[in-house]
Parts: sequence; structure tokens; C-alpha cells
Amino acid sequence: MPLLDDNLSVWKISFRWAGLDPDALKYRFYIPSAVKDNIRLLTQAIITNVLWCKSLRPDPLLGPDSNIERIRADKFYDCFARNKYDHDFLKSHTIYRSDFAHWCNRLGIPFPEFWFPAGWVVHELNEKDWLAETDTRKPENTVSVIYSGPIQKLSGKRVDTDEEVWKPARVAAQTIWSQNKSLTIMDVVKQIKATPVLTASSFSESAIRKHIADLSPTPGKPGRKPSKRLT
Repeated sequence: MPLLDDNLSVWKISFRWAGLDPDALKYRFYIPSAVKDNIRLLTQAIITNVLWCKSLRPDPLLGPDSNIERIRADKFYDCFARNKYDHDFLKSHTIYRSDFAHWCNRLGIPFPEFWFPAGWVVHELNEKDWLAETDTRKPENTVSVIYSGPIQKLSGKRVDTDEEVWKPARVAAQTIWSQNKSLTIMDVVKQIKATPVLTASSFSESAIRKHIADLSPTPGKPGRKPSKRLT
């Protein structure tokens, strides 16, 4: 039976989307791979600001100002890049059904049946999209026609590459440097290469370097010593 809850925690969404019971006792001791994939997908969407989560916003996560924000950022980054999952942390942050629906609709992701019954009109798309530049809500009497299925993205290949590959990589680089400003560009490139959830990890080190070098907090630290020149 599909859930009709107004909101669910990141923990519950990740399990339900994988067809698993988040309350099963056995999952206190391990997390299935499919659930880990969902957690990383959701956290990546949150940090790149394409999925709205009121309690997890990109700015405080990328530049925490207090000890509480730093602890939260560390636990979030554990999920995103370190393959470590804090149960209590994931259970304490919720995503609203309408915000999840807007995210699916925006990216052309099929609405998961655990939360959106097959054949039902997704009325949540008529609610405010907090990440839209303009109010995208439509009159109630047009919902069943306009939103009969997910809207496919219509954009050029270059735009898709920038959004899907390099924007998440740049956000990841900013996150890594916010944790350790002494890292060289090559140190961060290697961390991105070692993070399969990032599509950019499949690109060459030189390509990744080209797209994140300007974010380095320490200019002139390319990752290797410059060759000495005789004058």
C-alpha cells in the first residue's frame, strides 16, 4: 500500500524506494547497497540544490558557521563521499512529498509508487516549488492534463553535461576544501576520482582539474612542485 504521509525522513525514503522496510531490525546492523545508492542520490541532489530539504541547505553545509553546523556538515559529507551513514542523522531530516514530487518532475524521474500511487494525479505539483525561479503552480483544473506524467528535460548536450557532471563535481570540491583548506588541487581531483557517485569520476584527472581549479582556496597549489628555471 503506498504511503500518503506528508513527509518522510531521508532514511525512510531511501529504504522504501528500494522496496525495503526501514523499521526492520536487521537494518540496524547493515545497510543494503540499493539503500546506500538512494542515500547518496538524495544527498547529492540536496547539496547541488535541486531537491529542497528545509533542514539541510547547501550554504550552511558548504560553509558552516557554528559547531552544530560543522557537525551536521560532517555527517552529511560522510553520506555523500565517505560511505558512512549515521542512522539518527538520516532519520532526523525530512523531505516533503511535494518537494520530492517537484524534484522528480524537474529531472524526469518516474514517481516512485511507494509514495505516489500508480494512476493517481500528482496534486503535489500544484504546490509551491521552493527551488523554481518563478512560481510554477497551475490552476487546479489544469493539473490532470498538464501533469499526467513527468516532464522531460529539454536542454542541449553541453548544458546537460555542465549540470549533470561538473556542477556536482564543483560542489563536491567546495565541500572537500571547506573541510581541509590545505589540500592541493590534485588532492581534491583524486578524491573526486575515488567517488563513484559523481559522474565526473569517470573523466580524466586533467578534465576534473580544469573544472575545479578556480575553486582552490590556495592559489598556486597545483598539486606538484613547479620546475626550477634558470635565470
